[in-house]
Amino acid sequence: MITTKNGGYNMIVPMKHLTIVIRSADRTAALEELRDLGALHLTTAAPEAPAVRAALEQVQQAEQATQIVTAAARARRGDLPPDITPAAATPDAIIALNQERENTTSRLNNLERDIALYTPFGDFDPDSIAALGTKGVAVTLFKAPLHSNEPAADPRSTTPFRKFLSSSGNHAFGVQFGNDPLPDDFEPIAPPPRRLAEIEADATAARERIDRINLTLAASVVHLDTLKKQHDARTDLFDFAAALEGVTNDNTLAWFTGYAPSERLAEILAAARAHGWALLTRDPADDEAVPTLLRPPRLFKSFLRVFEFLGITPSYHESDISSVFYIFFTIFFAMLVGDVGYGLIILGATLWAGRKFKNVAPGVITLFTVFSLATIVWGLLTANIFGINPEILPGPLNHSVAVWLAEQNNIMLVCFSLGAIHMGMGHAWNALCLFPDSRFLAQVGWCGIVGTMFCAACVLIGIFPFPKFMYYVAAISLLLIVLFMLKRHELREKGIDLGLLPLNIISTLGDVISYVRLFAVATASVKLASMFNDMAIGLSLPLIIKIPALVLLLFIGHAMNLAMGALSILVHAVRLNTLEFSNHKGISWAGFTYNPFRRRVPAGDPAGHIAN
Repeated sequence: MITTKNGGYNMIVPMKHLTIVIRSADRTAALEELRDLGALHLTTAAPEAPAVRAALEQVQQAEQATQIVTAAARARRGDLPPDITPAAATPDAIIALNQERENTTSRLNNLERDIALYTPFGDFDPDSIAALGTKGVAVTLFKAPLHSNEPAADPRSTTPFRKFLSSSGNHAFGVQFGNDPLPDDFEPIAPPPRRLAEIEADATAARERIDRINLTLAASVVHLDTLKKQHDARTDLFDFAAALEGVTNDNTLAWFTGYAPSERLAEILAAARAHGWALLTRDPADDEAVPTLLRPPRLFKSFLRVFEFLGITPSYHESDISSVFYIFFTIFFAMLVGDVGYGLIILGATLWAGRKFKNVAPGVITLFTVFSLATIVWGLLTANIFGINPEILPGPLNHSVAVWLAEQNNIMLVCFSLGAIHMGMGHAWNALCLFPDSRFLAQVGWCGIVGTMFCAACVLIGIFPFPKFMYYVAAISLLLIVLFMLKRHELREKGIDLGLLPLNIISTLGDVISYVRLFAVATASVKLASMFNDMAIGLSLPLIIKIPALVLLLFIGHAMNLAMGALSILVHAVRLNTLEFSNHKGISWAGFTYNPFRRRVPAGDPAGHIAN
């Protein structure tokens, strides 16, 4: 791993390790003060205490209530009836309604099973069966194979009297009067608990109740912001309970540890002086697990949303590569989707979503606007518009750049060049971070190896012959790596890295070639779009049928292609940044996000009140 302590090249906020010692009796007050400051990332693990578990259950209930209301609102189509009012704006009220809905649904399922079972016998009073039984006349309901059409016997004889009432599927249903056993292929049916009409009435009432609960939950969407604040408030209580239980305590003194940004240290020192805390601060050690707080330049800040979506964070001792990640991810997005039409669709959907949904996370609209514009630009460069043959496009669209990029070797040269630049930037960045340490020369050597492997990849494809001067570059680069990649005192522990050097060099060639996926996926997308266009145009149907069929086929084809493009972005654009580039930069993605102990809901906010 390449550590980057040189702050000039790192956009990870420096942290301080803090140990705070207080009187045991002041634990609650001290934690309340620290929560108001919102600067300290606590590292003390909370035990599985009853108070912590109870607080966690409250958080889970609030989260469940929010999900229930959101799902009900999405499932509802059209306006709500005027007599429907929302439920109380508390998680407990929402969960109680949902529990009632589940119980009613379970009861309805049982009722519907009874209805299905007894409908073939019609509506009758089951008490009459019991009354006949007291007089010595056994009455048995049965289900029999449909071929069992035995004639009914004389009721005055000792032979049982059977009456077939109805049939359904492969079975007949009937009733037997008499004490004799049923034939072997007859199945007895227990009498219903009550009249069929009563069961059906209860089922109707249950359906109406479920519908009303669904409407009430859908109407409760007006409380969604309040429910989210209550979730945050309960999360605050959980965090506080966990922090309080996690404080080390010996009945006289208590202490806890954590990390805070260096820029916030003055605030914590002021609080320590004001409240009489003992405070020990130090810089984190190289082997410590320190939370990571990324602060890229404003231009690249929106890309942190992608890191959140992917769930990845660089280690504190590594580098913030969000700016490089953003630039190359945008390029890869554009190349993988690569169509002016698709770019316009994404741009239109993005602008519509920005106007329609005001609660979209900040930065998301910016991200997709940039991605869609880049896609449009690349589509114009390659003359790719919904897979239409460039030869039939207007002259300005089928320009010389598009003709050049249409050549397979040329577009593969672009892909390999992107790979070499991408990975070379990683090693150049490492060299800047390590300078003036002699190990920076090894990173310069790796830049030369990347260039050598780029030329080798081009030779393999037949783009150009191997330049003679690159033999000297390769030899010098290899010498720099061997001489300067390890310090003398590191040879015993890390000497195996020298033995693995040939494999790493060969792996670099594979990494460069890996960027050809940009060409392969983009080409497949163009071919698929063109195929659907040809299929739609070639439909041999009457005009009145052909037009809607053509539109439907084009919609399905291009929607499928766009969906595959989205999938390829998640697979290939992410991989080239998190694997190929990150391996050369030395990013392990083993970090975790700085999450300070703080209030999510301001004290006294009525919307965050925890209601029972």
